[in-house]
Amino acid sequence: MGEKMRIYKHGGEIRHPSYDRPRVYQRTRMFPGLGVTRSLGDLLGHHIGVSSEPDVVVHDIRGEDLFLTIGTESVWSALQAEEISEILRENDALN
Repeated sequence: MGEKMRIYKHGGEIRHPSYDRPRVYQRTRMFPGLGVTRSLGDLLGHHIGVSSEPDVVVHDIRGEDLFLTIGTESVWSALQAEEISEILRENDALN
């Protein structure tokens, strides 16, 4: 089930305010206005479908893999994988 559908089934909705990025709200209310769909310990968010269950991706390590990057939503919303790779290369993190 997708993030949006999980939120909707629990009484929440994702709105796209013109002044900010998408946020999760309780339907018919102006709160909580969360910028994430996954959170630890947010009781109000939990009631409208915000989950503490992580997204897990299984990847078999191959010879051509140079590094592993783990990041939070705030990292992935600000940077693309290619940008992170470039940052690592520029900082000589791979040598």
